[in-house]
Amino acid sequence: MTRAGYHQWRNRLRDFHAELAARILAETGYDAATIARVASLIRKEALKIDSEAQALEDVVALVFLESYLAEFVVEHDGYDESKLIDILTKTARKMSPRGREVALARIHLPGEFVNVVRKAIAGVPPGAR
Repeated sequence: MTRAGYHQWRNRLRDFHAELAARILAETGYDAATIARVASLIRKEALKIDSEAQALEDVVALVFLESYLAEFVVEHDGYDESKLIDILTKTARKMSPRGREVALARIHLPGEFVNVVRKAIAGVPPGAR
């Protein structure tokens, strides 16, 4: 898959999830404002300026680091440490400073990846959002 193809797939999947959530919420009687808000959160609109959207992004990244990082590394066994750090730095840049702090102090990182995650987070300038 090309980079452009990946982004197209990711955007379609994001929109699909927003539409699916909207349909479920509408069918269960939620108001239009709530439905629009949930869809906005799923689409990650206003990520860096909307505290709820940012909190959701932090949660997604923390769950990935704690629960799926080891599986990701196995699936991409051709990636060397520098490639993995590059990917994780991009993930860390999407997180708030508080989210990055939690990643280092509060979640259970797979032991063999603690140093890689630390290096990735260290690659994000302090205070970056």
